[in-house]
Amino acid sequence: IEPEPNADTFEWKGYTWYLKNNKASKIGPGPNYFDSTNVVVPSNPNGDLTMKITKKSGKTFCSEFYMNQALGYGLYQFDIDQKVEDIASKNLSSIPYIAFN
Repeated sequence: IEPEPNADTFEWKGYTWYLKNNKASKIGPGPNYFDSTNVVVPSNPNGDLTMKITKKSGKTFCSEFYMNQALGYGLYQFDIDQKVEDIASKNLSSIPYIAFN
């Protein structure tokens, strides 16, 4: 995935990650609005990263981060610290969204 021009970055788990940010118009996946401040970079000892969904001025803003290098074939694990049923009840279609190139 080619990084967006002027995308903010952060370091996490030994990789450089890019933040999606588009508050003016909806873009994919979705389409959705994206706010880079909805990804909270880890500051706790466990290295947990927080992704939020917020509502501002009647618009719902998603969060997304990505890298521009392939990790390759393997087993990947995501831990979600909330009941999936609670997430689904908020009309989310996919958590997390994973794109492979």
